[in-house]
Amino acid sequence: MSEYSGSTWGNLYVGPEPLAAPPSLAIHWPAGDPRLNAVVVPVSSNAAHPGTISITFFGPSRGSVQAAFWMTGYFVAPSS
Repeated sequence: MSEYSGSTWGNLYVGPEPLAAPPSLAIHWPAGDPRLNAVVVPVSSNAAHPGTISITFFGPSRGSVQAAFWMTGYFVAPSS
């Protein structure tokens, strides 16, 4: 995943559903400093949006950022 064009400092959370207070963040950056990071993220099992991820921005209310996410593989739960 990558962050670029950040107008201010910030953080991104990546997960199956958007969270107001996530337990961890995927990327932290200062203003104007693009960052890359590898993440392992489960996909949503929500019936309305199955198989999706959520990227949530945390930072100043007037801040903005561009984010990109590349999926390069996946894990399948073992059958029982």
